[in-house]
Amino acid sequence: MNPLVSLVVVNWNRREFLLECLNSIRNQDYSPLEVIIVDNHSSDGSPDMITSVFPEYTLIKLPDSSYGACEAFNIGFANAHGEFIGILDNDVELTGDWVRGIIDKFQKEDDATAILSTKVIEPDMPYWYLQSSHLCKERYIATFVGCGSMARAKILHEHGYFDEKFFIHANERDLALRLIFQGYKILHYPDVITYHKKPFGIHQGNDRLYYFLRNAIWVVVKHYTMKEAILALITHIKGNLQDGKHNTMGTEEIIVGTIGIRDAVFRERGGVKTAIRAFSDGLAGVPHYMKYRYSRKKYSMISDNHE
Repeated sequence: MNPLVSLVVVNWNRREFLLECLNSIRNQDYSPLEVIIVDNHSSDGSPDMITSVFPEYTLIKLPDSSYGACEAFNIGFANAHGEFIGILDNDVELTGDWVRGIIDKFQKEDDATAILSTKVIEPDMPYWYLQSSHLCKERYIATFVGCGSMARAKILHEHGYFDEKFFIHANERDLALRLIFQGYKILHYPDVITYHKKPFGIHQGNDRLYYFLRNAIWVVVKHYTMKEAILALITHIKGNLQDGKHNTMGTEEIIVGTIGIRDAVFRERGGVKTAIRAFSDGLAGVPHYMKYRYSRKKYSMISDNHE
């Protein structure tokens, strides 16, 4: 008998995208499935759509819209009953064999593989990126895509969910490193594809830029050795000076999702001001996260085993 899989989707005012996402879930060739939608107090009719079109799915309605994505996902994780938990954005579409493909791969992996991260295709992805080893090579990595991944539920429940202080962005990196430092592995598996409707790179305004930059500081303080932090900074600067073309991760995966940051900072209105505020708030949070530096196991994030 197949293991129960719980798919957790967080939504806020994206009714049409959510409808397409849930339809792609309904078309999965796998069972049993539990689908949990955590709605962040949407005002666009999303909750009514869910209850009328997808009555078999579990809807958790939050009392207001102040919940960050991290907290909303954590609520979904805590209510999941499956042996595996899928982590999905509301603007993704899944291939019909998405769940089955992941479960088949999990069953070939040892129990130390905690999270399987899929190949994500987004609008405007350049050809060089679509052909890059970062996207197309199966390997163990040091983060995962938050819009289309799956985790072993037992490991999540035992070792904690997303850090809610992050609110949104870089929470995947933080969780992945916490698991890696406990001896677990994160697998990038390009044979399963997630179609994500968010444009490629950083293009969604100053709020997202703020959280990305602020949280990057917290991840570095929380997890990186000095050597790793310096390498990450050099890689990030080099990649952005080259328009991101060579920032295809590998060891460069230490800085993930940075393509488009330079443009967001210097070409978007208010970008520089947002960056300054992000760095200021990030540094203010350093004392809170310093304690985590002393609890990590001796392990290098830039080893050959975790690119």
